[in-house]
Amino acid sequence: MTRTNGHQSQPPVRRRRSARAGLTLVEIVMAILVLSTMFAGALTATIHCARLAHSAKAKTAATAVLNTKIEELRAMPFTDVKKFADGAGQLPRPASGSFTAGPYRGTYAIVVDPLVSTNSTLLRARITIRWLERNRPLEIQGLTYFSSHGLVNKPNEATNP
Repeated sequence: MTRTNGHQSQPPVRRRRSARAGLTLVEIVMAILVLSTMFAGALTATIHCARLAHSAKAKTAATAVLNTKIEELRAMPFTDVKKFADGAGQLPRPASGSFTAGPYRGTYAIVVDPLVSTNSTLLRARITIRWLERNRPLEIQGLTYFSSHGLVNKPNEATNP
């Protein structure tokens, strides 16, 4: 016993810890299990989003190549495209080949055929773009049409002097 200010004080009484004062091993294991499940779900979602982003970029690159090929065809005179459709001529650019657009690689093919008959003044060009994504072949196709009359609208006779 110790004396302070003339009074005797008792030594501090140690209280027993209650059974709920700390975490049990089962609670810790359950918390780790819940956190690891949440982390695995977040990781799976992140990987899936990265794959979708890569797929979207590849499709965008393929679409850009497709649009370029369509514009190259549209810039050609109708007679050149008609000769190619009849098998009597070659396009100034290759009708098939490979492309590289950033990290993406693939192939393209251009097929031009008369829409109605061999003497048709209306042609259809089909451009096919192919590439591999995760060892899976993918493709997109585009169509464009050519007329011997071009894209000029016939003027209205009432407004023409």
